[in-house]
Amino acid sequence: MGGDGAVPCTIFDVPFTITLECDATLTDVDMLEPQGGVDPDYELSVDISDPHPETRLIRWRLRRRNGASFKVKGFNVQASVPAIDLHRMWVPALNESIGKSDMISLPWAIDERSFVSWSFPFIAALSRQDINRFAIGFMDQVETAAATHNCYDEDAKIGLSRLYEDGPLETTAWEETLYVSRTPVHLFDQVRQFARTYDQVHQPVLCETPNAVWKPVWCSWYGIKNDVTAEYVLDHAPHLQEMGFGSVIVDAGWWVDGHFDEATGHYKANEKFPDMPGMAARLHEQDLRVLLWCAPLFHLGAICENPFISKYMLKSVRPGIPSFLCPRCQPVHDYVRRMVEHIIGANGVDGLKIDFIDAGAADLSYACTADHEHDYATYGQAMDALLRTIHEAAKGVRSDALLEFRMNYTNLVTRSYATSHRAQDSPLDFDHIRRMCTRLRSYMIEPEAGREGNVAVHADPAWWQPRERAEIVACFMSSLVTSAVPMLSTDMRALGVETRAIVKAWLGFYNEHTDLIMFGRHRVLSTDAHHSIFSVHREGEAVIGIYTASLPGQLELPDPSVRRLWILNGTGQERLFARLTGIAGGVIAVNRYSRALELQESQSMPVFEGGAVLDLPVDIGGALELTVP
Repeated sequence: MGGDGAVPCTIFDVPFTITLECDATLTDVDMLEPQGGVDPDYELSVDISDPHPETRLIRWRLRRRNGASFKVKGFNVQASVPAIDLHRMWVPALNESIGKSDMISLPWAIDERSFVSWSFPFIAALSRQDINRFAIGFMDQVETAAATHNCYDEDAKIGLSRLYEDGPLETTAWEETLYVSRTPVHLFDQVRQFARTYDQVHQPVLCETPNAVWKPVWCSWYGIKNDVTAEYVLDHAPHLQEMGFGSVIVDAGWWVDGHFDEATGHYKANEKFPDMPGMAARLHEQDLRVLLWCAPLFHLGAICENPFISKYMLKSVRPGIPSFLCPRCQPVHDYVRRMVEHIIGANGVDGLKIDFIDAGAADLSYACTADHEHDYATYGQAMDALLRTIHEAAKGVRSDALLEFRMNYTNLVTRSYATSHRAQDSPLDFDHIRRMCTRLRSYMIEPEAGREGNVAVHADPAWWQPRERAEIVACFMSSLVTSAVPMLSTDMRALGVETRAIVKAWLGFYNEHTDLIMFGRHRVLSTDAHHSIFSVHREGEAVIGIYTASLPGQLELPDPSVRRLWILNGTGQERLFARLTGIAGGVIAVNRYSRALELQESQSMPVFEGGAVLDLPVDIGGALELTVP
């Protein structure tokens, strides 16, 4: 292999090309042999392990024999996956930022960048049933990378590239670790497998999560947006306490626009919040934790001309980059640390909703051309350190501080820096909230670790028009509470009698079944992009959610150990007709509940040849509870 040579090889019978671009001239190199071949000037070692069935973990290390430095310009791997039962591609980034057209077909091409605050480097080719055909990923998720795909006729070329856009990486030791898997499991089981492999390699220490992160959240944003006031928030407190909420997010609109103080940051409560500490104290009396919205690097508005802000603004070769402080400058880290400490300490709140770390998306990782000194060698290293700074500053003020990140910068690294990770903005659309939370849970949640070994996944705040039909609200709520930790932004004071009963009942369902919902074995049973039929089971209890237009003709008990099963009717039909299989025998007891989870009828049904035929009226948005012998 020469300085820019490509080495062909085969992994799991799939043709591969591995390209290492550097100023070295490597001779007689085999990228899949333990010793890497013989070269008079360089040592290449290759470690290959099999962490899971039909899975390879390949780790490369390259160094000069004399210990001198050398330059690496790029690293690329590409697999030619046969176009046999090939129907979809999956990458963690949500296409078009929100991702509503994501994973609905086989695209002609993909080119998705990633770094520590934007997605992570992984791509999977899938069958029509969303079974993994071939997946690859990098274990280093801090530095900039790209996942690519193109498919025309004979095969799909999927690839990963390490990008060195500030110029070649000068180092005395280059390392990279590649994950390759053809394990034929469902996409999200494959993503879980990748995440667990990452954990085995890196042994990350996750952010400590107070119990409050597992309780429902109320956010001010969609209901009132920037017009939020202390009175509006406090008016909600008794309603939130009654319904079982655990925390309140005061979203954008609480600070003085144009305020700047280099010692305390650019956030100061405005006249709508004349006594923020007092408001926080009153919410604490209602057993509610309080978070304030902030964007430490962005949303600088009228202060962009301030000498400090102007000096440390990021500038890029890419057009249209928003106003954003450059994270590669240590003074910016120091400024953000002081800001976080001040916002939490001076306002008496419990934590922060950290927003717009992804402003400008992946374009931010291109070289900064501003006339200021860079203290961090790469954008990835800088953002990793900055997120750590935010975490340490918040936890330094309150050891039980709450920190919320948004989905675009939620990945296997940032689990160490935030207590909760929220689905992208999608008010009104509970199907899309469910698909985002399903995606998030696949790599964020390790079910067996429970509350002590996970950070939380939060749904995007639910919001609907006051005149929305009760059955839609019920479907929204039943989907929301089984997708992740539920979050609402609806004006709770304005709920009608029926919708109030629905909201309260389903939040109660979540609070009663939190561990089942968050740490149960989650399976997607449908092949549509919204994952509209799913099951989750844990320790003898299970839920099957059905949000297709009509009911499937057959359902299966999620596990033989299940003795209590909930079936949620999120369809447009008011009668459930299906055969439930996988039952050992005997008679099952059935409770039928309204959309507000009021018991309507109890009866028993016979089991014949391992199944029971369910033919019952069920409210749209209602549920069945089955007890299995």
